[in-house]
Amino acid sequence: MDMRPTIRIFLIVLLLSVSALVLWLLEITQIKGWHGLNWLNGVLLSPYIIACIPVFSFLTPFLIRKQTLSIKKTILAAVLLYGSSILCFEIGKQISYLIYCRFCFFNPWILLLIAFFTFLLCGFLYWLITNMLLQKTKWYKLFIIGLTAILVIPVSLASIHFFPGLGTQDGWVDAVKMGHPVFWITILFGASGFILSRQKIKA
Repeated sequence: MDMRPTIRIFLIVLLLSVSALVLWLLEITQIKGWHGLNWLNGVLLSPYIIACIPVFSFLTPFLIRKQTLSIKKTILAAVLLYGSSILCFEIGKQISYLIYCRFCFFNPWILLLIAFFTFLLCGFLYWLITNMLLQKTKWYKLFIIGLTAILVIPVSLASIHFFPGLGTQDGWVDAVKMGHPVFWITILFGASGFILSRQKIKA
């Protein structure tokens, strides 16, 4: 069994993940300023650039393993996946703001439910675009993508706990500040793309 394609996929996904982390930290440390919660003031621009990186990570296994992919369909898939990522990012950002809003009165269980459906929405959109433009994929595979999106939270919290980096706390805000979610979303979307691309399609 030739492992070279798998190794190439792993190295590219890892490089993309590090790139996403570096872009995030550059804005936080050099533009926004690291001190306290200054980074939350105003609009963060890097997420709109970084959002394309998990898309490339997800597409990498298809591009390496499926040499017959149409260029037009691949570009269209990338654009639609990017739009889906931005949509889910904006929903997640608003949920995060509501969690820490002192003057908002939302039931935390309702916010948790909205977050859960946001992950499912992400999984559905990625599955739909994959199924329409990249390869036919069984409907239940959407849960693989949704699960990888959900996993970003626990692995990011574990990362900030064991590798605090420049921070001093181990909560979600510090995990985001250190860029753990952008690193792990790229890794995990690459993994989900790898799993989906391995599916054998019956003639």
